[in-house]
Amino acid sequence: MHKRFWNYKTLGEGQVVYVLESGCDMDHPEITNVTFQDWIFAGGFPDDEQNEVYTDNGYHGTPVVGRVAGKNTGVAQKASIVVVKYVDGRGEWIPEYTLDGLIRIHDHILRNNAHRNCIINISLSYTPARERQIFVADYETNYEEVLQDVIDALMELPNVIMVVGSGNEDPLVYKPAFRSKFVYNDEKPT
Repeated sequence: MHKRFWNYKTLGEGQVVYVLESGCDMDHPEITNVTFQDWIFAGGFPDDEQNEVYTDNGYHGTPVVGRVAGKNTGVAQKASIVVVKYVDGRGEWIPEYTLDGLIRIHDHILRNNAHRNCIINISLSYTPARERQIFVADYETNYEEVLQDVIDALMELPNVIMVVGSGNEDPLVYKPAFRSKFVYNDEKPT
């Protein structure tokens, strides 16, 4: 695959890409052409009053959307994008928001895109030590166990493919990328 790249003729037309991220800067020149199907705001509370809700607090979501559907760098320029914002008004990652975002993605797919190909992009990774600090009181279990159940439910949908980041700092594979269900052979339709 070295120095090889191909682009399907459809450029992602008819596909829906869910981008679970910090948000997206709608005014960035790279994404002025992007078709946004919807925005989903995860979490139990709205952003802080002083925050523009349609912005990218962490400045990570905008380049991710650009790589998916941007006019110069996008690999699927005709795909419809659903931004799922999982950070608070200060741009801080809230683990429960991520879980809520995935549940909302599941519901959104069933309601709006049950008959369309859906790709879920999660450019989030965390270490196992971080997981041990998270406890979901309502479920009386660890965050990772609940997260696995939600991811399993998404992966069981016949029209869903999930793409996850493995980390940035070193060659270790962090969660959630370590799960074997994220390694596709010939099991998922193309």
